[in-house]
Amino acid sequence: MLDSVATDISWEQLSGITQQMRSAADSGDWEQLSSLEEKRQPILKAYFLYAVELLHADVIRSQINHIQFMDAAIVKICQQQKDATLDEMRDLKRGKTAGNAYLSNTA
Repeated sequence: MLDSVATDISWEQLSGITQQMRSAADSGDWEQLSSLEEKRQPILKAYFLYAVELLHADVIRSQINHIQFMDAAIVKICQQQKDATLDEMRDLKRGKTAGNAYLSNTA
């Protein structure tokens, strides 16, 4: 069955790493975000390795909801950054096309 002390420690680790991931996403530190996700995965798997006692089900459900909420926020930030990067790439391509057109007209 689930060891309450081990669960508390794992939850503290999961929660802490998830918060660090959110901070990394907020600051645009994608390498750190990726590194933290790699670090979090085995802890996440270990956390759900054992059956949850009915006594702890509400607490575990709340913790799962918290992680899902944080992950959704991280995904949203990543999507916004992806969209912004794509916009920048389109702008650069337009600028290059305009520059090439100018150069071809001046030659």
